[in-house]
Amino acid sequence: FWLRSTNAFDNAVPEAAKYADRPKRKGNAPKDIGLRLRDEVDSDVPELKLCAGSPNCFSTTPDEVAPEHVISQWRAPKGTSQTEAWMTLYDVVKTYEPGQAGIDGGGFQIMEANPEKGYLYVVFESLKNGYRDDLE
Repeated sequence: FWLRSTNAFDNAVPEAAKYADRPKRKGNAPKDIGLRLRDEVDSDVPELKLCAGSPNCFSTTPDEVAPEHVISQWRAPKGTSQTEAWMTLYDVVKTYEPGQAGIDGGGFQIMEANPEKGYLYVVFESLKNGYRDDLE
């Protein structure tokens, strides 16, 4: 289970203090995430995990079972090196201000940042109930 602090993440919006006494919704930590060769995907390149039918999941990995959950991959501008593209993405996430449009007021934490692999893993937390969402 995820360890839940009563104060959400350090960058939570100030309003998060109002909900610190609420029990957080426990959930299992995700398994088998990251860029990997996937048995369920006919590909020779590492892919992100499929959504497996979860209604609040979206992935860039092609999924014939749930195509409505597939989103387009972000593409760096032409002429941008992989390192420059990764650093741009990392900087955007790192400087993101939690609570925009009432979302993720519990803040976020970068869990893994690997520019060599081009991989970034971030966990966001909802304001009131502490639900956690993963971003890869």
